[in-house]
Amino acid sequence: MDLVILCDFDGTIITIDTLRFLLEKFTKDNWKTFISQYEQGKITLKECLDILWSKLRLPKNVMLDELERAASVRPNFKNFLIFCRNHDIPFIISSAGLDFIVHHFLEIIGYRDQIKIVTLKTIFHDKKVNIMFPKLLNDRSLDFKEDLVKNYQRNGFQVFFIGDGISDYNASLNADFSFTIKDSELDIFCKKRGIPHQAIMDFQDVINVLKNVISSGLK
Repeated sequence: MDLVILCDFDGTIITIDTLRFLLEKFTKDNWKTFISQYEQGKITLKECLDILWSKLRLPKNVMLDELERAASVRPNFKNFLIFCRNHDIPFIISSAGLDFIVHHFLEIIGYRDQIKIVTLKTIFHDKKVNIMFPKLLNDRSLDFKEDLVKNYQRNGFQVFFIGDGISDYNASLNADFSFTIKDSELDIFCKKRGIPHQAIMDFQDVINVLKNVISSGLK
C-alpha cells in the first residue's frame, strides 16, 4: 500500500502556534473560552477560528515580523523533506493556519512552491482577517483535516499524520498512524484515547520510523 504523510504546520513544523501567539501578544479578551467551547463540541472549528481571528486587526507585515522573531522551524524538517522526496513519499501540509503565514516560513527555508498545502485562505479588509476553509470532499467529515485523511484512504493510501493541537484530533482518530509533538494537546489526546502514535520532538524521529516502514516493505 502506498504511503502519504499529512502534516500540521503551527506547533508542528514551526515551534509556535501562530494564532495563539498573536492573541497572547495583542489582545486582552478571554479568547481561551472559545477554544474550550470547541474542545467541548459546542462550536465547530470554523466557528472557533472565525471568532479568534476577528479579534486581531493587524497588518499582514506586522504579523509576519512578530512571528518570524518568535518562531523557528523544528529541527531536521528539511532533511525530512529530502527523505520523502528521495523515497517518493507524498507530503502534504494540512493546516488550520493562514496561507500567507505558511508560505512565508516555507519561503524562508527555500520550499515556497515545492510542497502541496491545504490550509485556510486569507482575505484582508481594513486589517480584518477574513478566512475561507478548504471545501470538504465529503460533507459528513467533521473538518477538512479529517476529510483529507479519509480521501487519501479511499484512494488506497496508508495515511501517516503529524500534529500537535486540538484541530488535529479528528485527523489522528482516522489516520493509520500518528506522530505527535511530545506533551502537546494531541499527544495527551492520543494517550487518553489509546490511538497508535509516537511522540516526537524532532523530524529525525519521523525519518527513523519511516526507514523501518520502508525496510519492512510496508510502504
